[in-house]
Amino acid sequence: MDEDSSKWDQFELNRTKFNVSTSYDEIHYTTRLDYNSIPIQIKQKADKIARELLECDTTYNIHIKEERGLISQTECDEEIKYSTVIREEMK
Repeated sequence: MDEDSSKWDQFELNRTKFNVSTSYDEIHYTTRLDYNSIPIQIKQKADKIARELLECDTTYNIHIKEERGLISQTECDEEIKYSTVIREEMK
């Protein structure tokens, strides 16, 4: 990709390339938060939980292990990655 991916705008691309507009508004899919009204203790607790989730290396999900760098892409083939059978040897 030649363009800087941080500046990529899928909606602008659809407008210019395909003449398609959207009325997408994030508020229809999420809950708007007023960060100033969230107590500091709640923010700290949320940060702690997020860190614990990201640091956790006990997952058995092969895709999460790969994303977190716990296994290399060469350690398992596509059959293991995309099979519906849970393989004990990958735990």
